[in-house]
Amino acid sequence: MTLFIRFLVAALIVFTSGATAQYPMGVIAEDCTATWCGYCPDAYAGLDVMKSVYDTNEFTSVRYYATSGDYGTTETNERISGYYGVGSFPTVIFQGTLNVVGGGATIATGASYAAPVANGIAVPSPFKITINSVNFVTGDIDFDVEVMETLADIGNINIRALLLENDVNIAANYTDLTRDIAPDIALTVGTLGQIQNVVQSFDMDLGWDTAKLWVAVIIQDDDDRSILQSASNRQAPDYSLRFYAKGARAVVGPSDARFSFENFAVFNLGLWSDDIRVTLDPGTLPAGWTCTFTDGVNSYTDYVDLTLNNGESRVFHLELTSAGPGYAMPKIVLTSANLPGVEREIRYNYITSNGLDVLLVDDDGADTYEEYQKDALEFYGATYGVYDRNLGAPTGADLSHFDVVSWQIGFSFPTLVNADRAAIGAYLDGGGKLFISGQDLGWDSWDQGGSAITWYRQYLHTNYLIDDTNRNTLTGKVNDPIGDGVTLNLLGGDGANNNEYPDAIVPYDQWASPILFYDNSNYTAGIKAITPVHRVVYLGFGYEGINNADDRRLLMGRILDWFHDTIDAPEPALSSVPMVRAFPNPAAGAATLSFAIPKSGKADLQIFAPDGSLIRTLARGQQPAGLHSIKWDGRDNAGRPVASGVYFYRLTTDEFKPSGRLILTR
Repeated sequence: MTLFIRFLVAALIVFTSGATAQYPMGVIAEDCTATWCGYCPDAYAGLDVMKSVYDTNEFTSVRYYATSGDYGTTETNERISGYYGVGSFPTVIFQGTLNVVGGGATIATGASYAAPVANGIAVPSPFKITINSVNFVTGDIDFDVEVMETLADIGNINIRALLLENDVNIAANYTDLTRDIAPDIALTVGTLGQIQNVVQSFDMDLGWDTAKLWVAVIIQDDDDRSILQSASNRQAPDYSLRFYAKGARAVVGPSDARFSFENFAVFNLGLWSDDIRVTLDPGTLPAGWTCTFTDGVNSYTDYVDLTLNNGESRVFHLELTSAGPGYAMPKIVLTSANLPGVEREIRYNYITSNGLDVLLVDDDGADTYEEYQKDALEFYGATYGVYDRNLGAPTGADLSHFDVVSWQIGFSFPTLVNADRAAIGAYLDGGGKLFISGQDLGWDSWDQGGSAITWYRQYLHTNYLIDDTNRNTLTGKVNDPIGDGVTLNLLGGDGANNNEYPDAIVPYDQWASPILFYDNSNYTAGIKAITPVHRVVYLGFGYEGINNADDRRLLMGRILDWFHDTIDAPEPALSSVPMVRAFPNPAAGAATLSFAIPKSGKADLQIFAPDGSLIRTLARGQQPAGLHSIKWDGRDNAGRPVASGVYFYRLTTDEFKPSGRLILTR
C-alpha cells in the first residue's frame, strides 16, 4: 500500500481582491405546495423551524399553492410550473436556484433547510430594499430599491412584489399564503447610490383578513433565476445581528503562504443600539499555522467588542498563514449582548494543494457525516484535507491537485449541481480517482434529467434503477478486489442511521462492474469503474450509514488500495474513439503511455507541463490502427530529467484529443 505526495509549490503571499457588494442578504424560501399533498406538512414544519431560528430581516418563507381551490391562483400556478418548472410537491426553492424536494422526518426537523439558509444570509447583496408604506385596504405599496454595488448588466433583472396572508387555516397550518403577485417591474438602476422608487397595487379581496396580510419584495435575475435580495414589511426586531462575507471562503492554496480572505462586515439592523462581540475561533490549526482577523488597523487573535447603532457596520477580514501541508476551518462567531443564545457564524476553509493524499469534499449540508470518512482515512494512514462544500463549489483545478477525491453527499439536496458535475468531470478527464457516495444521487440525477443523466452515465458509468430498495444488508461480489468477502449493515450500531432511500444502480458501460449487492436481491448497491483515464467507486447508499467502524475502515482501505493497484488496470480496448492512459500513475521516474486508435491515421502523443508548455513528444504522424505503448523516461525533449510533479499527456488525432494527468515522483 503506497500513497503519493503532491508536488511542492513555492512559498508565496496570496491576497484577494477588494470590496464588492455592500449589504446583508435576505434569504427567501418559495414553498411550492398543494392542499392535497401528503408530504407538504413536513415542509411547513421544517420552514417553521427556520422561522424560529432566524429573524424577519434574515429569512422569509412564502407559499405558492397549486390547484388548491381558493388558495391557488393564476399567478402562483405560473410561478410554480411556468417559471420554475416544478412538477412534484413539496419543492422548496431557496434564493430562486436551490431546490429541496420531498418530505419526511428529516425535512420536518428543518435539517435539510439549515444549510441553504445559513449559507444564504452570508452572501452579500448588491441591493437594499426599503418598504415605505403598505395600504391593505387599497392594496397600494410603495418601496425603494437602492443600489449598493454597481452592476454591469441589469437587462433581465425584475422586481416582484407579493401579497401574503397568515393563518388562513390554523388547524392545517396554511400560512404565508400568496394571495396575489403584482406585475413585474423592470429594474432601471444599476449604479452605486442610485435609488428606484416603485409604487404598485395588488388586486384585493374583501374576504381576506387585512390584519393578517403582509408583503414581500424580491429582486430576481431572470437569466439564471437567482434572487439578489428580498425584504418584507414585517416588524423588524429590536435587535438584529447581521453580516455578509465576500469572496470565496473555501480555498485550495499553497502549503507555505499567507492568505487574506475578502472582507466580512458586521451590521446592526435592529431598531436599537447593540453591543456585538466578534470572536475568532481558529479551530484546530496544523502545527505552525496562524490565524487572525483585522480591521486594517488593529489585528485580533481572540475577539473585539463593538457598539453599533441602528444601520451601522464594521468591516474586517481574516488572514491565515500556512506552514506545511494540512487544512484549517476557522470561523468568526458573532454574538449580541441583547440576544442570549443567538450566534451567527462566518466559516472559512483553507486546504493545501500539496502534501495531502485525499481531498474529502464535505457535501452533506448541515450534517457531520464526514467524520466517518475521516476516521477511516486516519486508520488507513492517508493524509487528507476537508473541503466544505457549503462555502462554495470546488473547481476542476482545485480537485486536480489530489490523487484521490472522496465526495460524500450524505442525505442532502440537491445532491450535485452543474458546478459540481463540471468540476468532477474535469478532474476525471485529467486522470483522477473518485470515491462518491450518497443515497438519492441516482434518483436526484434522474429527477433533474437531461444533462444530469448524461453526466451520471458518462462519469459514474452507471444507470439509476430504483429509489429506496428498502434493504439494509449488503454483500460483496465474489472475487472482486473491493467487495469480496464483505458484508455490511446500514442499520443500528454507530453508523449515521440515515439510509432512508438507498438507490439501486447498475453498471452502464464496459468500464463498470458491481462491487456490492443489496442482500437477497439482484439490486446493485455499488460499482467500480476503470477506464484508460480514470477510476471511480460509487455507492448508491451513504457510506456513513455502515453500522460499525471496522467495516467502514475495511471498505475504505479496499477502495484506496484498488485506486493504487497496478495489477487491475486493463490495457485500453479498441473502441470507436481513440483512448490513452499512463501506467503506473503515479509513476516513480518513468511511465508507459498506452493508446488505442480504431483506424490508421494521425496520432501525436505529447507530454505537457501544468502551464501548457510542451515537455516531450513521444509519437508524431501516421500510426496504424490498434494498441500502442511508448515508455516515457521522465526526460524532456532535450534529454534533461524533469522535476517531480503533475504533468499532462494528450493524444491528438484528426477528430479527437483524449488526455490525462500523470504524477511523476523521484
